[in-house]
Amino acid sequence: MGKDKERLWVNYHGLFGSPMSWAQVNREMVLALDQLGCRVTVMAYRGFGYDPEFPLEERIRRLRSGPRSPEWDVAFEYPMNYERLQAKRKAGLLVYETTELPPHWARAIREHLDLLVVPSSFCARAAERSGVPTDRILQVPYGYAPSRFAPCPKAVPERAPLEDRFTFLCLAMPHLRKGLRELVRAFREEFDPDEPVQLILKMPYSPVPQRRKPWELEDVPTLVRPDEAVPSGRSLSLVCRSEPPDRIPSWLARCDAYVQPSYGEGFGLAILEAMAVGRPTLVTGWGGHMDLCTAAISYRVDYEMIPAGETQYYKGSRSARCARPLGPSLREQRR
Repeated sequence: MGKDKERLWVNYHGLFGSPMSWAQVNREMVLALDQLGCRVTVMAYRGFGYDPEFPLEERIRRLRSGPRSPEWDVAFEYPMNYERLQAKRKAGLLVYETTELPPHWARAIREHLDLLVVPSSFCARAAERSGVPTDRILQVPYGYAPSRFAPCPKAVPERAPLEDRFTFLCLAMPHLRKGLRELVRAFREEFDPDEPVQLILKMPYSPVPQRRKPWELEDVPTLVRPDEAVPSGRSLSLVCRSEPPDRIPSWLARCDAYVQPSYGEGFGLAILEAMAVGRPTLVTGWGGHMDLCTAAISYRVDYEMIPAGETQYYKGSRSARCARPLGPSLREQRR
């Protein structure tokens, strides 16, 4: 009992059963805390992309049955839910992709959290700029599992005979901020139909028109229309399906280069994982991934600052801005 009382005991709140990156962070954080000897009670919620059939690790399922800690609540979820946290001390994990947090988010952080944990200097600056006290902000970058993401040669794709083409891969949500329209346009403008090059867009889902959010793409089905290229030439392909996280390394292993021209990233977990596999990365030169993507190891795309508008997931900050990648630079860097 004495040792048990000395263990850090936390209630970890968030989305777990989903292919989204924040759910991946939640799963890895809980397992890491558990392996470090902490006592963890998982408080799993539904959220964006929730799938009741998503394959959760058995250890996470078991941690859902424990009693609640009176000492620490840790939450990676919608900030307006912070008021539901009940432990003596409260910490929130947060990422955001524009220059400012929504004002009601910042207010919820100030009123309900003792600690805000962010993965990048970009997110830390956005929180400070939005009025979160600096002494409550802790920067802890995300990592990757070396056992899964390790340098490897290019693998043969599932669909032969495309292995002889230079392959660009983008793993992205079908959201406006991911720069997918610019990505496809630059690909078609830069590469001739007979060049042996392909672009693969991998998304976990395609938005349903009747339920589409303002920040989701409305033209996913037509974004990659049938290419008029000859069979041995330029190719565009779109894959829309949810897959377990252990499939991501195999996707990265198939490409020659990873490209993500986002308007903003709070961290850029897929970019880090592509680097870990040993793939060149081509990214917009602004955002949370700049902590990782130095000029020496990444291809940076020039950009212009624009009002964030509907690229924001939660409106409220009219002065928030983000970075739109410039087509000529995107073409040049890909070449």
